[in-house]
Amino acid sequence: TIRALPPPPQVSAAGAPAAGAPATGAAGKGTPSDLGAASPNTILGYTAPVAPGPVAPIAEDLLAAGSQVGDYEIVELIGAGGMGSVYAARYPMIDRQVAIKVIASHLCRDPGVVQQFVIEARAANQIANRHVVDIHTLGTLSDGRPYLVMELLRGQTLSQRLSYGALDLEEAVAILDQIAEAVEAAHHVPIVH
Repeated sequence: TIRALPPPPQVSAAGAPAAGAPATGAAGKGTPSDLGAASPNTILGYTAPVAPGPVAPIAEDLLAAGSQVGDYEIVELIGAGGMGSVYAARYPMIDRQVAIKVIASHLCRDPGVVQQFVIEARAANQIANRHVVDIHTLGTLSDGRPYLVMELLRGQTLSQRLSYGALDLEEAVAILDQIAEAVEAAHHVPIVH
Protein backbone atom coordinates (compact mmCIF):
# COMPACT_ATOMS: atom_id res chain seq x y z
CA THR A 1 0.00 0.00 0.00
CA ILE A 2 1.27 3.45 -0.89
CA ARG A 3 0.47 5.94 1.83
CA ALA A 4 1.23 9.62 2.20
CA LEU A 5 1.91 10.18 5.91
CA PRO A 6 0.49 13.17 7.77
CA PRO A 7 3.05 15.57 9.26
CA PRO A 8 4.64 14.44 12.55
CA PRO A 9 2.91 15.69 15.70
CA GLN A 10 3.93 19.06 17.08
CA VAL A 11 5.63 18.57 20.42
CA SER A 12 6.47 21.09 23.14
CA ALA A 13 9.91 21.28 24.75
CA ALA A 14 8.58 19.11 27.58
CA GLY A 15 7.76 16.30 25.15
CA ALA A 16 3.99 16.76 25.33
CA PRO A 17 1.83 17.52 22.31
CA ALA A 18 1.89 21.25 21.60
CA ALA A 19 -1.22 23.31 22.27
CA GLY A 20 -3.55 23.02 19.30
CA ALA A 21 -1.68 20.00 17.93
CA PRO A 22 -3.92 17.25 16.60
CA ALA A 23 -4.46 14.24 18.80
CA THR A 24 -2.25 11.32 17.87
CA GLY A 25 -3.33 7.74 17.29
CA ALA A 26 -2.43 4.67 19.28
CA ALA A 27 1.16 3.47 19.07
CA GLY A 28 1.82 0.54 16.78
CA LYS A 29 -0.69 1.52 14.10
CA GLY A 30 1.64 3.45 11.81
CA THR A 31 0.42 6.73 13.26
CA PRO A 32 2.15 9.66 14.94
CA SER A 33 3.26 8.82 18.46
CA ASP A 34 4.39 10.93 21.38
CA LEU A 35 7.96 11.95 20.53
CA GLY A 36 8.79 12.24 24.22
CA ALA A 37 8.22 8.51 24.67
CA ALA A 38 10.29 7.26 21.74
CA SER A 39 10.72 3.51 21.56
CA PRO A 40 12.84 1.34 19.28
CA ASN A 41 9.84 1.22 16.90
CA THR A 42 9.55 5.02 16.68
CA ILE A 43 11.16 6.83 13.76
CA LEU A 44 10.69 10.56 13.17
CA GLY A 45 7.63 10.64 15.41
CA TYR A 46 5.90 7.67 13.75
CA THR A 47 5.56 4.23 15.25
CA ALA A 48 6.32 1.27 13.04
CA PRO A 49 3.12 -0.52 12.03
CA VAL A 50 2.38 -3.73 13.86
CA ALA A 51 1.08 -6.53 11.69
CA PRO A 52 -2.63 -6.77 12.49
CA GLY A 53 -4.27 -10.06 13.26
CA PRO A 54 -7.07 -11.36 11.08
CA VAL A 55 -10.01 -8.95 11.04
CA ALA A 56 -13.49 -10.28 10.41
CA PRO A 57 -15.55 -8.05 8.13
CA ILE A 58 -18.73 -6.55 9.57
CA ALA A 59 -21.63 -8.64 8.26
CA GLU A 60 -23.69 -5.58 7.21
CA ASP A 61 -20.74 -4.33 5.13
CA LEU A 62 -20.43 -7.46 3.01
CA LEU A 63 -21.56 -7.38 -0.60
CA ALA A 64 -23.36 -10.46 -1.87
CA ALA A 65 -22.22 -12.32 -4.96
CA GLY A 66 -24.18 -11.01 -7.95
CA SER A 67 -24.72 -7.54 -6.44
CA GLN A 68 -23.88 -4.51 -8.58
CA VAL A 69 -21.15 -1.96 -7.86
CA GLY A 70 -21.33 0.61 -10.62
CA ASP A 71 -21.05 -1.35 -13.87
CA TYR A 72 -19.45 -4.32 -12.12
CA GLU A 73 -20.93 -7.51 -10.70
CA ILE A 74 -19.51 -8.91 -7.45
CA VAL A 75 -18.20 -12.47 -7.85
CA GLU A 76 -16.75 -13.23 -4.41
CA LEU A 77 -15.09 -11.82 -1.29
CA ILE A 78 -11.31 -12.36 -1.65
CA GLY A 79 -9.98 -10.49 1.38
CA ALA A 80 -10.89 -8.42 4.42
CA GLY A 81 -8.98 -6.34 6.90
CA GLY A 82 -9.13 -3.33 9.16
CA MET A 83 -9.81 -0.90 6.28
CA GLY A 84 -12.54 -2.88 4.57
CA SER A 85 -13.10 -5.68 2.10
CA VAL A 86 -11.81 -6.64 -1.34
CA TYR A 87 -13.94 -8.49 -3.87
CA ALA A 88 -13.34 -10.19 -7.18
CA ALA A 89 -15.78 -8.68 -9.66
CA ARG A 90 -16.39 -8.59 -13.38
CA TYR A 91 -17.67 -6.25 -16.04
CA PRO A 92 -20.33 -8.53 -17.62
CA MET A 93 -20.43 -6.98 -21.08
CA ILE A 94 -16.83 -7.94 -21.88
CA ASP A 95 -16.18 -10.33 -18.97
CA ARG A 96 -13.38 -8.13 -17.61
CA GLN A 97 -12.12 -9.33 -14.22
CA VAL A 98 -11.30 -6.69 -11.58
CA ALA A 99 -10.89 -6.27 -7.83
CA ILE A 100 -13.08 -3.85 -5.88
CA LYS A 101 -11.92 -2.47 -2.52
CA VAL A 102 -14.65 -1.04 -0.26
CA ILE A 103 -13.99 0.89 2.95
CA ALA A 104 -15.62 -0.43 6.13
CA SER A 105 -18.73 1.57 7.08
CA HIS A 106 -17.40 2.64 10.50
CA LEU A 107 -14.38 4.29 8.85
CA CYS A 108 -16.48 6.35 6.43
CA ARG A 109 -17.42 8.69 9.26
CA ASP A 110 -13.81 9.90 9.34
CA PRO A 111 -13.18 12.32 6.44
CA GLY A 112 -9.43 11.78 6.89
CA VAL A 113 -9.75 8.06 6.17
CA VAL A 114 -11.83 8.72 3.07
CA GLN A 115 -9.36 11.35 1.88
CA GLN A 116 -6.47 8.91 2.46
CA PHE A 117 -8.32 6.29 0.38
CA VAL A 118 -8.52 8.73 -2.55
CA ILE A 119 -4.87 9.80 -2.09
CA GLU A 120 -3.78 6.15 -2.14
CA ALA A 121 -5.61 5.54 -5.43
CA ARG A 122 -4.15 8.65 -7.06
CA ALA A 123 -0.67 7.80 -5.83
CA ALA A 124 -0.80 4.27 -7.22
CA ASN A 125 -1.81 5.61 -10.64
CA GLN A 126 0.96 8.20 -10.65
CA ILE A 127 3.59 5.51 -10.16
CA ALA A 128 2.62 3.52 -13.29
CA ASN A 129 4.90 0.56 -12.58
CA ARG A 130 4.30 -3.12 -13.31
CA HIS A 131 4.79 -3.90 -9.60
CA VAL A 132 2.11 -1.45 -8.43
CA VAL A 133 -1.55 -2.29 -8.93
CA ASP A 134 -3.46 -0.28 -11.57
CA ILE A 135 -6.48 1.67 -10.32
CA HIS A 136 -9.33 1.96 -12.84
CA THR A 137 -11.93 4.11 -11.09
CA LEU A 138 -13.26 5.46 -7.79
CA GLY A 139 -16.91 5.52 -6.79
CA THR A 140 -19.39 5.55 -3.93
CA LEU A 141 -21.90 2.84 -3.00
CA SER A 142 -25.52 3.78 -2.36
CA ASP A 143 -24.82 3.59 1.40
CA GLY A 144 -22.05 6.20 1.06
CA ARG A 145 -19.05 3.89 1.31
CA PRO A 146 -16.27 4.74 -1.16
CA TYR A 147 -14.82 2.02 -3.33
CA LEU A 148 -12.11 1.68 -5.91
CA VAL A 149 -11.92 -0.63 -8.89
CA MET A 150 -8.47 -1.99 -9.61
CA GLU A 151 -6.55 -4.62 -11.47
CA LEU A 152 -7.28 -8.13 -10.16
CA LEU A 153 -4.13 -10.02 -9.27
CA ARG A 154 -4.35 -13.69 -8.31
CA GLY A 155 -1.74 -15.46 -6.26
CA GLN A 156 -0.44 -15.78 -2.74
CA THR A 157 0.47 -13.15 -0.19
CA LEU A 158 4.01 -13.28 1.16
CA SER A 159 2.59 -14.55 4.48
CA GLN A 160 0.85 -17.42 2.69
CA ARG A 161 4.04 -18.29 0.82
CA LEU A 162 6.10 -18.24 4.03
CA SER A 163 3.66 -20.65 5.69
CA TYR A 164 5.19 -23.35 3.45
CA GLY A 165 8.70 -22.59 4.68
CA ALA A 166 11.51 -20.10 4.27
CA LEU A 167 12.35 -18.63 0.89
CA ASP A 168 15.60 -19.75 -0.70
CA LEU A 169 18.06 -16.99 -1.55
CA GLU A 170 17.20 -16.83 -5.26
CA GLU A 171 13.46 -16.55 -4.56
CA ALA A 172 14.00 -13.91 -1.85
CA VAL A 173 16.25 -11.82 -4.09
CA ALA A 174 13.68 -11.97 -6.93
CA ILE A 175 10.92 -10.69 -4.61
CA LEU A 176 13.13 -7.98 -3.11
CA ASP A 177 14.17 -6.86 -6.60
CA GLN A 178 10.51 -6.35 -7.54
CA ILE A 179 9.80 -4.45 -4.31
CA ALA A 180 12.85 -2.24 -4.86
CA GLU A 181 11.70 -1.44 -8.41
CA ALA A 182 8.27 -0.36 -7.13
CA VAL A 183 9.80 1.72 -4.32
CA GLU A 184 12.21 3.38 -6.75
CA ALA A 185 9.30 4.23 -9.06
CA ALA A 186 7.40 5.73 -6.09
CA HIS A 187 10.43 7.87 -5.17
CA HIS A 188 10.54 9.30 -8.70
CA VAL A 189 6.93 10.58 -8.45
CA PRO A 190 7.73 11.43 -5.45
CA ILE A 191 5.54 9.55 -2.98
CA VAL A 192 6.20 8.72 0.67
CA HIS A 193 5.36 5.08 1.12
